[in-house]
Amino acid sequence: YPTINDSKQGVTAVFRFIDKLLSSINKQLSQRGLSLYIPEGVYAILMKNGYSERYGVREMDRVLQKMIVEPLAEEILKDRFKPGDTIHLKIGSERIVFQEEDKLKTS
Repeated sequence: YPTINDSKQGVTAVFRFIDKLLSSINKQLSQRGLSLYIPEGVYAILMKNGYSERYGVREMDRVLQKMIVEPLAEEILKDRFKPGDTIHLKIGSERIVFQEEDKLKTS
């Protein structure tokens, strides 16, 4: 697992690790015809919740499950998203929320 220090290089290593995990999620969604749009702010909240000086990113997979995978799976089971949708991840009061691309254009 990568560790971080106060350098930009350390932060970049953690962001790359998060990106690798998110790419795996995106690959699974692509089998359903869905894709994710992940802004940099989402990386920051994941880093805040999934990284510690003591343990590095060991908790990151659990944090992704709790903050993205499980809530998104519930939304998919409710048929909120259709094949071809791009799901935008947004930050809402210290949690990640999901919004369809077409609703972004109207809000």
